Amino acid sequence: MHAGEKHILWLTENYPPLRGGMSQSCDRIVNGLRKHGFRIHIIHFTNRNEPFITDSIHNGSYSVIPIYENEAHTANLCWNYIGRMPYTFSKVVSFGGYIPILTGPVYAKWMQIPLVTLLRGNDFDTSVFNSRRRSLLDDALLGSESVGCVSMDEVQKIKRLYPGLHPAYTPNGIEIKEWEVLPSDKKFAETWRLEKLDGRLSLGIFGQVKEKKGLEVLLQGIKKSEVSHRYFLIVTGAENEQLRDILVPAGIRFELLPFLDRSELVKYYAACDAVVIPSHYEGMPNVMLEAGALGVPVIASATGGMKDVMAGFD
Repeated sequence: MHAGEKHILWLTENYPPLRGGMSQSCDRIVNGLRKHGFRIHIIHFTNRNEPFITDSIHNGSYSVIPIYENEAHTANLCWNYIGRMPYTFSKVVSFGGYIPILTGPVYAKWMQIPLVTLLRGNDFDTSVFNSRRRSLLDDALLGSESVGCVSMDEVQKIKRLYPGLHPAYTPNGIEIKEWEVLPSDKKFAETWRLEKLDGRLSLGIFGQVKEKKGLEVLLQGIKKSEVSHRYFLIVTGAENEQLRDILVPAGIRFELLPFLDRSELVKYYAACDAVVIPSHYEGMPNVMLEAGALGVPVIASATGGMKDVMAGFD
């Protein structure tokens, strides 16, 4: 894309005020493009904000489209709403998520403009083996002018599955200057460690604990090692009984915390001896980048985008 192509229609399910790495990445990329003169018009599929209202933002706008149980109704209402927007769009960008991948190829053809598909997180992994979503993935990738992936592994998989495509490696990133351990964070971490650890090693598991995250495999490995008494887990991003049912039998002491804003999260990073990401498959988690920026060691599976980050440590 060139800055001369001013108005970009950006479809996403992941954008602030939603939390999570994908929302942060989307915000960072959009702000970066806006600083370079692009006018990015966000269509945010979510039920969190007031729907069908467009807020003007410097070099762009932000609109919320509610997600209905009937996805066709959602897509059609969105198309009607876009038709009333006073802009001439030069491109459509689908930034991950099911609905953007569903609607992006259709909207781009109806508007007769190019489509850019940015696969984030596990968009590819969760769609390629899903009988319902595979055809949508095909439409999106084969109908795109450009495709971006967060890992080299994903780039190679797409090239082999779609020989005519040349996807670009577009890894996640963070603003390092925004990740700094302040004296208050350090003091909290020191006090927390004294009160909680009793000589144990603290392992942090940050972000939403999904099936792909491999938590059960990690717990089984620690339990088999017969040294589970030496560890303490800090698990953020989830606070539910199902997770407790997994953690308690492992014999490991733990603390469950809800989703935390960056200002609250840093002090828990600082309290960790290491951050653990035992995922079966993964994109490029912001957690790995955040821990690295704060100087916290990371123990991660050599998979997806994590393998790219750890390549220099082979």
